[in-house]
Amino acid sequence: LNEFFCGINNEISNDLVQQYKNMYNEPSGIFSFKDVNCDLMFKMLNSISSNAVGNDEIEIKFIKLIFNEIKEVLCHVYNFSIINSVYPSQWKKSVILPLPKISSPSECKHYRPINILCVFGKVLDKLVHSQICEYIDEKDILCKYQSGYRKHFSTQTALIRITDDLRYAMDKRLVTILMFLDFSRAFDCVNHKLLLSILESYNFSSNVVRWFSSYLDNRLQRIKTVGGLFSDWKVNLSGVPQGSTLSALLFSLYINRIIESITFSEIHIYADDVQLYLQTSIKDINIGITNLNADLENLVKWCTNHGLGLNVLKCKPMIVGTSRLLSSIEHHTVLPIKINSTVLEFEKSVVNLGIRITQNLSWSEQVDYIHKKVYQCLYQLRRLNFKPTFMIKKMLVTTLIFPYFDYANIAYCDLNETLTTKLQRAQNACIRYMYNLRLDDHVTRFYKELRLLKVKEKREYSVLNLCKKLLVNRKPEYLYEVYKRLGEGHQRETRYGEVVLRVPIHRTLIYNRSFHVLSVRLMNSLDNYVKDAPSVNIFAKRLKEVLLRRY
Repeated sequence: LNEFFCGINNEISNDLVQQYKNMYNEPSGIFSFKDVNCDLMFKMLNSISSNAVGNDEIEIKFIKLIFNEIKEVLCHVYNFSIINSVYPSQWKKSVILPLPKISSPSECKHYRPINILCVFGKVLDKLVHSQICEYIDEKDILCKYQSGYRKHFSTQTALIRITDDLRYAMDKRLVTILMFLDFSRAFDCVNHKLLLSILESYNFSSNVVRWFSSYLDNRLQRIKTVGGLFSDWKVNLSGVPQGSTLSALLFSLYINRIIESITFSEIHIYADDVQLYLQTSIKDINIGITNLNADLENLVKWCTNHGLGLNVLKCKPMIVGTSRLLSSIEHHTVLPIKINSTVLEFEKSVVNLGIRITQNLSWSEQVDYIHKKVYQCLYQLRRLNFKPTFMIKKMLVTTLIFPYFDYANIAYCDLNETLTTKLQRAQNACIRYMYNLRLDDHVTRFYKELRLLKVKEKREYSVLNLCKKLLVNRKPEYLYEVYKRLGEGHQRETRYGEVVLRVPIHRTLIYNRSFHVLSVRLMNSLDNYVKDAPSVNIFAKRLKEVLLRRY
């Protein structure tokens, strides 16, 4: 199992490595490490949420307890590391906990490796991560459509961009050919030599590149079983160390130029989740598929050159459009989508970043999933072999159930009344469980008591909060630019700062319910007291008070 989890030693062309090295462009600025201090070190230590114990068997609570006594020495060690480009070898050892992906695993691929790293190493990784992120943001290095593990970006912002683009196409009487790509062990396939040359191409100084060479070289890992037994140590030959804050950032830099392989399609990336899509009319659907196939062919070549491979059987194509447009497609005349000569069948629904997307952008499958999960969880809670207090019930529901309602709820902000009611009844069931109420008992007063928003109000709250953040932070650019575009050259009395909140031009109810249209309508309807709040946090507090007054 440890052999399987160790990186894949992919051969990379020296020409490609040299090609990246030749991109080094010193005049645009070199990234070098800055010295770290004890305050920043303490901040990074407190940002670690996991209590997992690494190979050194030192618990984080113990480190926090003696921090004042060791901080000067530890700060010296960290600065010595980044100045001399040496990563401590003991911190490069990780313990792997294999978690089964399925109920009855029989092969190595049925397990997911969970990497447990030393706390001291995690703090150093976070210190380096914060400096690199500052440089990357300043130089605007990452592809603007990369939403993975970046400040102001999330799975929700990625889903909003995609679903609003799908709605926009429907509004224009177009269909969208959507391709969900799946990589095979993407983080494990990163070639160290190529990664270092890519860092050079982004003007990382030689000292920083040497530090990363030390960071990646001769990393050791071993498996820990449920019974507490350990495997032998093995050297990880490739890949980025998962479990570290640096892994996703390094992978994002590694695949950052994948967008250059795309000619016709739109692309969106969340870490190693890549989606291609393009819009076309029904009569030109085969032209669209031909163009998408051309992009896929070039993307596969790019991935192969970089040591990455697609799991073709898990790549899913789908045609999205209104029910009327979809019914007019003559499927026997539609060209197939291929990857490496493998023909892929069009799907009717796909789980994308945790959300169920269907061909006609109906959200019944997503709502059914949430509804089922909520009642399954409530059933299990009612079967507890002890009688929980109200506070314990509240904590259990808040922790285990409410995230199902909240996760990426803006992506499906166009729920119809029937589906909204179904979710509301599920939320009401949670309130009845907490307060031991009968099925026919009214629950509205308990929402007031808990200061809890109902489904519709919570959706409005989420939409407006994100709208405020976009207008303040102007990131992600791919969502903010819609507001920016609407404001250009437009003179109206309804303004928010420098941006005119004008309703986007549209012709159908589909786009009328999109995030951008809904957010503009809701923001324009707010009182200035809420709208003009001086910060995002104050805006959120005032907005919640307004929404709670509806009950």
